[in-house]
Amino acid sequence: AGIDRLKVLFHDHNGRYAGDLIAIALTRTPWLTPLVVSAAVTLTVFLVLELTGQRTALGYTVAVALFLAMPLGQWRETVAWVSGFSNYVLGTLCVLVFLRETTHDWSGRLGHRRVALRRCAIVVLAVVSALFVENLTLYLLVAALTALVALRIRRGRLSWDAVCWFTGFVGGAALMFSNGSYGQAQDAQRGFHRVSHASAQAKLLKLSDEMSREAISGNLLVNVVIVLLVGLIAVAAARRIGKAAAGALIAVGTVVLGVGWTLRLAENATAVGTLWRYAPGVTALLLIGLLCATATTFADRDRRLAVFGCCASIVVLTVPLVFVDPIGPRCFYCSYVVFLVIVGLLFGELGGHRMPRVARVVAPCAGAVGVALLVGYFIVYSIVAGAAARRI
Repeated sequence: AGIDRLKVLFHDHNGRYAGDLIAIALTRTPWLTPLVVSAAVTLTVFLVLELTGQRTALGYTVAVALFLAMPLGQWRETVAWVSGFSNYVLGTLCVLVFLRETTHDWSGRLGHRRVALRRCAIVVLAVVSALFVENLTLYLLVAALTALVALRIRRGRLSWDAVCWFTGFVGGAALMFSNGSYGQAQDAQRGFHRVSHASAQAKLLKLSDEMSREAISGNLLVNVVIVLLVGLIAVAAARRIGKAAAGALIAVGTVVLGVGWTLRLAENATAVGTLWRYAPGVTALLLIGLLCATATTFADRDRRLAVFGCCASIVVLTVPLVFVDPIGPRCFYCSYVVFLVIVGLLFGELGGHRMPRVARVVAPCAGAVGVALLVGYFIVYSIVAGAAARRI
């Protein structure tokens, strides 16, 4: 099917040209696929830590453990599935590269050598980055425009690197959405992805229930780590922000975890009232609000802005999915990686309070979780590989 679509240049199929071409290549070179997946996952962890300044033994241990602990549905549809990997994992990797280069531009760390070559490479990479997944393309457009305006305000002049990123994203988006499949998306009888014709109330329920659960409240281990870090930061900053404010942050974090675990226990319940289905959305709002409130206590202005930017990124990545059907766990892979960036930023702020005992406790715990998950995945994939070999 992939070759047949390639022969007509994916006409009326979709505009994910980069992801589709990579998926075709990987499915026909099975010996190469594990190497590419391993390299992409390693680079993802590296870029997350590079963005947060946490390239330490503790940083790598925690990041790897949390990456392996992503919700099983996301893992199955991204890391373990070639088509999902080609679109979502590699598309997210391009997002991280853009964010890394933009943060370097913001802090003035871009070099002044081979500027013309760098800017040509930026345009090419930006065009390719916009040809993976639709909501990532929309996010890149919004993020690039925001960065362009913010850098103009910060410096009083345009950043030509930012101009190149935005220009490339616009070109890639134009190429993607020129595919005929998007003109047919209104027709519920044609194509796999289509525009949702549900009522406004149904869309709100979808956002608050399914989407909030997949994007935020279902990330139980990440949420536990975030709430613990917020609690430690609140305790460390209690003298500066006041005991009442610190207590409020800890209380909201406790509510987030309590509702999240209750949702997990009740997810198999057959009779769930409509009102209860809004609980994941409330949890998501509380967690985003908790992160923003915690960021206001940061002494480092750039780290504070980074947390605000990550929270806004999660919203921009998620909300467009309200208007399309169907959606799956893979659609929330990028937002999960953004949460890993937030964890790194919180660790960076905690490090500023000089709490070495925390590092001595967290590192072995995170290492144990990571090893357990690696062993578990090895066993599972060994069983699957054995079953496949016997079937053949």
